[in-house]
Amino acid sequence: MTSHPLPHCQLLESRGIDDCLEAVSSGEETEVFLAVSRDFYDVENYDLSADVYPEYKAFFEAKVREISQALAGEAKVIDWESNRFPEWAVGEWIAIWEDAGVHLRLHHEDREVPILVALGRNE
Repeated sequence: MTSHPLPHCQLLESRGIDDCLEAVSSGEETEVFLAVSRDFYDVENYDLSADVYPEYKAFFEAKVREISQALAGEAKVIDWESNRFPEWAVGEWIAIWEDAGVHLRLHHEDREVPILVALGRNE
């Protein structure tokens, strides 16, 4: 089994952020999964997700800084409880770079669903 720096991780994108931005911006890919946890379905103690989620939130925040630097522009970061959360967005947190037409989202719903950090095109 491959070791990942994120706990409970099944996928960690190996391409650099510039390559991921190019893939999304060019339309080659509509979304790039930067990090995906395993689901929590078979985990006896579902509270593990509460222990694991902060690590993915920190990863999301680090990627926001990295993408902001790559794009030379600040993101608008919004949580899902905000009345400013875009209708087209899915997740708990989203960072939007409007000028570049891209966003980064952090998403987790339930024990059957992995925690996801994904880069995509704005709709």
